[in-house]
Formats: sequence, C-alpha cells, structure tokens
Amino acid sequence: MWSFDRKNGLTLLTRNGMPDEEIIGLEKSNNVNCIKIHTFEETKIYRLEKFDSKCTQFATRFKSCLNSRSSFVEMWKCLHTENKNKEDKIADSGVKDKATNVKEQTEKKNRTDETDNNEENMKDDALEPKERDYQKESSDTCDLEQMTEETDTESDTPEKELSFEERIQRKFKGYFPLPVGNLKEPSSTNLVRVPDESHTKQLEKEFRRKPFNYYTLMVVNIPGLSDIPDNIQTCKLETIGGNHSRIALKNILKDKELSSEERKKYEERLCAVYCSLTPQEAKRVGLEHNTIHRFGKDIDIFARIECFRSTLFQRAGFNKKSDIQTKETPVDKNLLNEWKNDLEMITGVENRKKLNNKFRFELFLAQFSTPCWLQLRSFIDNFKGSKRKQKNKISGRQLRCLDGLKEKTILDLLQKNNNQHVDFCKFKAMCDEHKSKSSSVTSKGKHKATLKNAVTEEEKTEPDGEERIITIAEEDVTHLDDSLKKINVLHKENTSMKQKYAELKNSFEQEKLSSQNCKCEADTLKKEVSDLKKKLGNIFKENKELKEDINKRKLASVTDFCASTISVDLNPSPRKKLCTENNTDTHDGKRKRQMNEENTEYKDGEKVLCFWKQDQKWYEADIIEKRSKGYFVKFVLDGVERVLKQKDIKKKKTGKR
Repeated sequence: MWSFDRKNGLTLLTRNGMPDEEIIGLEKSNNVNCIKIHTFEETKIYRLEKFDSKCTQFATRFKSCLNSRSSFVEMWKCLHTENKNKEDKIADSGVKDKATNVKEQTEKKNRTDETDNNEENMKDDALEPKERDYQKESSDTCDLEQMTEETDTESDTPEKELSFEERIQRKFKGYFPLPVGNLKEPSSTNLVRVPDESHTKQLEKEFRRKPFNYYTLMVVNIPGLSDIPDNIQTCKLETIGGNHSRIALKNILKDKELSSEERKKYEERLCAVYCSLTPQEAKRVGLEHNTIHRFGKDIDIFARIECFRSTLFQRAGFNKKSDIQTKETPVDKNLLNEWKNDLEMITGVENRKKLNNKFRFELFLAQFSTPCWLQLRSFIDNFKGSKRKQKNKISGRQLRCLDGLKEKTILDLLQKNNNQHVDFCKFKAMCDEHKSKSSSVTSKGKHKATLKNAVTEEEKTEPDGEERIITIAEEDVTHLDDSLKKINVLHKENTSMKQKYAELKNSFEQEKLSSQNCKCEADTLKKEVSDLKKKLGNIFKENKELKEDINKRKLASVTDFCASTISVDLNPSPRKKLCTENNTDTHDGKRKRQMNEENTEYKDGEKVLCFWKQDQKWYEADIIEKRSKGYFVKFVLDGVERVLKQKDIKKKKTGKR
C-alpha cells in the first residue's frame, strides 16, 4: 500500500504508512490504471488500486479519483500548487484572532532571540556601556514595529489596495470532494446564464457512458462566511461554475434503476471552493470556468446580453429574475458608469475604451426598454424553435442586422416579424431597407447644410451696386458656355453608349439563342445515346442466346457422328485377339530397348553409332570421355568432335555367327 502526506510544505510518498521520499512530479503511465511518480532517486509506476486514501488527511482528497488516471493527475496538479498556509488554516478549521496571532509571533521571536543571545553577548562585552544601552533600546523599538507591521500585512491589509484578481484569489479556500446532493443553484445575482436543457441531456449521456473517465471540476461559493467551517456539507453551496453538470448528475441520481455501486460513482465530485464572493467576482469566476472546462458550452450573444442586462438591474437594486422583464430600464448616467465598471471586472477587460470596442453592440441591446426587450426575447425564442432545432444557438452575425438602427424602428420590425415561423432572410432585408433609407435621409440633410453654408458665405462676399450686376452677368455667361460644352460632350457619349448597348444586347440575344439550340441538340444526343445503349443491351442478349444454340447444335452433331462411326466389338474373334496382343508386345519391346539404351553407360574408346541430325543418319564414332550433358564423341568418317546426348548414341550391332 502507498499514499501521500504533506509536511512542512513538502509532498511525501508514504509506503506502508511510513513517509519515504519527496515527490518531484507525477504523470500518467501507459499501463492501465497506473501512474508514474518521480522522486530524487528513481521513477516508479504505482497502481491506483493499492492507493490508501485513509492514510492521511491529504490522501483523502484523492478518494473520488481512483478509477481514472487523468482525474488523479488533475487532482494532483490542483492540490500540489495549493498554498501551504491555506492548508494549515483549513486543518485548524477557523480564523484566529489578532491577539492570538500577536502571541504566536512573540513566542516565535522569543525562541529565535534565545538562540541568538549567546552570539550577541560576546559582541556586547566589547562595547562601552553607553553604546550597549542605546542598542538595546533601538532593538526593542524595532522589534515592536516589525511585529505590528507583520500583523497588519497578514490580517488587516485593506482590500482596496488589492487588485480584482487578487481579491478573488484571497477568497479561494482549496479543492474538496463534495456531495452532489448538497450543491444548489446559484442566486439570481450570481447566475451567469439560464441552464440549457439540451446541454444537460448531452452531459447526462456523456457521464452515463464514462462516469470516471471525465474529470468534472465544479466551482462552489459559500455566501456569508469568510472561511470554511468544520462541517462544510451543512453550508449553503452555490455552484457558480458547472451548473449544467450539477443538473445532469442530479438527474442521473434520480434514476431508480441505478444500483448502489453505480450510484457511488455520481455522488461526489471535486469542487473548487470560494467564500463570500460578490456578484461581480462570482460571474467572473463562472465565465473563466466555462472557457477552461472541457464540456463548457460556449456563451452565445443573447446569453451575454442577458447577463449584462441583469448586472445593470442589480446595480439599480432589482435582484429578482423577473425584474429584467417587468421593471423599467435604468437611465441614470452615474448608474450606467458604475454598471460599465462592473462589466470591466466581469469580462476582464482592462479599460472602458476596450469594453466599448469589444462589446458595443451587446451594450446597446442590453439597454433596451422593457417592451423592446420582451419583443426581442420572444423573437429569438421563435427563431430558435422554428428553423434551428439541431443547433439551439444564435450567433452574433445573425443579430448584427439590427446594428445601426434606432430602438423605435427595431421595435416596429420585431412586432411585424414576431411569428411562430420566423423568416430570417425577410427580416434581414427589411432591416437593410431601413438602413438605406436612413442613410439617404442623412446624406440629404448634410447636402442641405453644406448648401446653406455656401450661400451664407457668398452673401458675405457679394459686392454692392453696378459692380455686383456686371460680375454676375460675366460669371453667368462663362458658366453657360462651360455647361453647354459639357452637355454636348455628354450627349455624344450617351449616343455612343446607346449604340454599344444595342450591339451588346443583340450579341447577347444571339448567344442566348445559340445556347438554347445547343441545349436542344445536347438533349437529342442524350436521347440517342440512351436508345443506342438499350439496343446494345438487346444485341448482347441475342448474341448470348445464339451462342448457346450453336453450342447445343455442335454437341448434338458430335454425339451423332460418334454414334455412327465408332463401333465396338464386344465379342471379338480369336484371330483379332492374337493380332492385338502381338502389336502390344512389339510396342512394349521397342520401348524397353529404348529405355535400356538411354540407361546404358559407354566406356572411353568404345565404338558406337551416333546420330547426325543434319543428315538424319547414324555414323560410326569413338567415345573419348563422358561429360555432364552427355558424351564427347569423335566421328570416324571425317574426324569431327562433338558432345552428343545419350539418346543420340547407341551400341554398334555385331554380326551373328
């Protein structure tokens, strides 16, 4: 059996209850249900089945992760990075008073002073008495100042000096396995978004399929408490992050068909615990958890707008869920400024300029009046239910058509198109029409304003009397000449363009007719090809049938010919029997002789008969020697030497005496 222990800020590996070595690192092994532990001396593989979760308080936190390597390693990473001081506070289960902190610090100071007294006395003996007294007084005052500074920095540091992230980190208390049954839905002020049923059903399927393989970490807030009590299960536990997985696990536990062993797999989950988070801090933690978590659902644009709107109403003092739809939207400038400060903290944006650039459209929709907000909400619900059954989500690209319109026009458009079956293309076209009209109106207004400014400037610079009349006449004449010239040029260009247009139109019509003719020809060719294919198929079938008939006729003719020509004597005469026997005997004898000649071996210098293929005759020859392919022979007639095979050589016959 092996386990973990935590002492003096070090994580130790214990074997059979005794601490052995310090652990440097831990990772997954390639073996099933095994992990690899690195120490200073060696690296070893340990089985999770032999892990003793009851050995130490630190080891009990790994109880819910013993069936999965990945969850065990993730738990190790979470707990190994945890601060030693936080663990000491959790073990003591309570926050100490300022007086006890001061006492402990004085005791520590006294212990250190006793050890250093001997060395300091040796140095003090060498000094004069006046200098010794002065150093003692200064050291006492310095010690008191240091103690007060340490107590102030540890316990009474003001939260205004800390950043928003440091305040959240200060309220983090650690990781604890908590029962799922005690986890509750967060309050309306701490809620990031409304849970989605389709996402919870998807999580149920995943958890049922592999209950231990997935590492589901949830974030919990304990409101109203500065630190964790002894019985953490009795407190109110709000699930800020992982609310969908909480609902999915509770739905699984409601199933009565689950056995007790299967139920244990879903009863506990590891949670990151915070204490007394503000609504802004809770929403920030929930959003960060959603982006990091493996099964976190992406927040669509409408959920983000709803979150922004709820923070606006909470800043005004409306904390109920229904207040967004029933109360009037706040309009006070100071309140809106505070609301945007809250959004900077929630979203993690650095300054106001970046917030306005990144979420300009969402901020505009979040400040809608209540009737316009209700129409927008019903429109989005109808849009999700009508054509987007597979993907129950709306993107920012689809709502961007409302950007640039006023609230009154948006309200009119939503009222006209707010049906059960929403036609989004039609709605977008109507929005574009309104935008074009508004842009033309604004351009006309700008043109009028520029004309007025020009007229006023001309009136200011106009001369008086006869000079004014003469200048106007001269200017008009020159202006008319220029305009007439321009009109003539434009008229010529217009006539040439009309001619070109007529030519292009005629060519286009001709090409259109030719394309139609080509289409007709292509259709006729397609029909002909299909007819030819059908005829080919029929020809192949007829060819097959003809071949079968020819084969049948051939077989019939052959059988008839054989029956007519071949005659077998079942009872042959004795003379025929003798003839057949003699023929077989002569044939067998010849064959035996040939076999004997092929198997006979000839000696060197022996006289034999050799077959010359060109003349097709046998000639006398002498055997010189035996070779691998036959015999090396010399013909007697002309002295030619050759290598011949054994079948072309035979013994020379001798005359009978």
